[in-house]
Amino acid sequence: MAAEEEAEEGTWRALAPQQQAAATVLGYTKQLWDDGETPVTCTKKWALLAAEVREAAVTLGYSVERWNQEIDDGAAPEASLNPTA
Repeated sequence: MAAEEEAEEGTWRALAPQQQAAATVLGYTKQLWDDGETPVTCTKKWALLAAEVREAAVTLGYSVERWNQEIDDGAAPEASLNPTA
């Protein structure tokens, strides 16, 4: 993998268009994502999320269990390319 590709891993630009759209539904912007900031939506339990937000979380690889576990652990879920790892 080229050094330039490694530098982009995890950045907004590295996301597929579908992933960017899902992250936007969760409240992310390019700046928030790249700065590692968490939108307010990602601090709410799954049961409090609107259906559209839940679908976006699933698109990014989250399940209800994974989402809530991160909140229970004291960390807001962070959308990523591989949240189940």
